[in-house]
Amino acid sequence: MSSKDDRAAAAASKYEQNRPVEAALGFEGLWKDYPDAPDFLFNAATSRFAAGHFAHTIAHTDQYLAVKTLGESERKAAETQRRAAVLQTGVVAVTVQLGASPQGAAVVELVAQFVSSDSSDIRSELVFKAKPDGTGTLHLDPGFWTVRAQAAGYQSAERQVEVHKGQTATVGLDLAPALQVTPPDGPIERPQHPREVPPVVVRRSKIGFGVVGGVSAAAGVGVIISGSIQARNARDCTKDYQSCAIDLSHGVTNRGVGVLVLGTGLGLIVGILPWMAKGAGARKKAWIAQTVIGGASAVAGLIVLGATRPAFIDALVAGETTDNGLKDVKASSHVAGNLMLGLGLGTAISAITNLIVQHHHLRKVEMSASVARGQFGLMFSGRF
Repeated sequence: MSSKDDRAAAAASKYEQNRPVEAALGFEGLWKDYPDAPDFLFNAATSRFAAGHFAHTIAHTDQYLAVKTLGESERKAAETQRRAAVLQTGVVAVTVQLGASPQGAAVVELVAQFVSSDSSDIRSELVFKAKPDGTGTLHLDPGFWTVRAQAAGYQSAERQVEVHKGQTATVGLDLAPALQVTPPDGPIERPQHPREVPPVVVRRSKIGFGVVGGVSAAAGVGVIISGSIQARNARDCTKDYQSCAIDLSHGVTNRGVGVLVLGTGLGLIVGILPWMAKGAGARKKAWIAQTVIGGASAVAGLIVLGATRPAFIDALVAGETTDNGLKDVKASSHVAGNLMLGLGLGTAISAITNLIVQHHHLRKVEMSASVARGQFGLMFSGRF
């Protein structure tokens, strides 16, 4: 931090460079930090006078003149500057009416803030004490000012007033007693979290998963039919063996994808069945069981697919055939593996999602989303 002398020299330099507002701010800061050096206050008043901030000049000068150790010449110089500033201001006569208050007499403060349209016009609030009868006379620069009255135990009130040089404006402010907050008797009851999920949420969840599951199942059936037709045509293929084998592989793959999509759709529908149970606890147990079963089914499906797919590929490579053409090895096992995988994934996804929805609405789990370019994320927090 700069020393006292360095700061004073910098403020004086700004004044000499015709930057009175910056100089005033510097001297005001010095007076705040060194209240035993009244010269800083006089220099702040002089800088404000040069900036045309005559109300601040008067306020600073009044504080300066209250110092009892001033010499006669210093006092005369300050009084001369104050009289010159008063001639450049207008008068705002403020009258404050206090509402009834159990606190009795209150000290009223009047706060004036200049409304500036220039960001470089920096003026701090001016605070005055009103007379015991609630009146006050403020000398303010021409322009718009916000005048506020405040007192302990009362709600503050303010008005905007336009000040004209040499003219008097009147402002009346009424202070109402501050609202008294009485603490309640006995322990404070905390808001209870809902014990049930709102019916509209349950209905939306059922409809949402039902529609998605139904569409997925229908799409799966369509793909199964298409893949089965493609595989049957490949078994009756009259082209070269390699082309027929490729067609059969594509048909079996499409049929497997259709079974997988069909199983996923059915699993999504199965996951909404626990909504029919009474009570959040029963639904929670059902969804947990579905998640475990669905996960086990998905793992089992992957194992079956891993065991059947290589046998099918080996049969194609070896050129194994049946009386009807190319051999579709372990077709039923391949279908069963895809069905178990789809059912497991759909059931687990539906069960976990509905479980999170219930916990969220019971205020046990909070969910928030974040979206960015090419990214999407969900964050869950709370008690699972």
